[in-house]
Amino acid sequence: MAGFMRINDTSGHDVGDQVLLAVAAIIHQHAQTYPHGRLGGEEFGVVFAGEERDARDFAKALCEGVANLRLATHAVTISIGVSTFDKALSVADIFRMADQGLYEVKRQGKNNFVLVS
Repeated sequence: MAGFMRINDTSGHDVGDQVLLAVAAIIHQHAQTYPHGRLGGEEFGVVFAGEERDARDFAKALCEGVANLRLATHAVTISIGVSTFDKALSVADIFRMADQGLYEVKRQGKNNFVLVS
């Protein structure tokens, strides 16, 4: 999430917790039956099964849903790294690819997603 540390620093951890819960609710709403959860800190993961176009639509919907949040006068956004599934790769490699996408989004200005394949 963009500026999550700033939210904690300026509004306190209680507000930060509210933001995490609100973002988790949006992810849950969109992920539906796909496995999803908090990986740690401000990072969440979703195992999405579908075509590349569907994954892009899913990531875009998450970005838009979170951007509509307004909590404690903070604008909340997310950055998403998306990795394609390849049976030849380990789960660790797939997560590493998604993480590379996440860092690329942050370099580009956040509040978006990057698909890494």
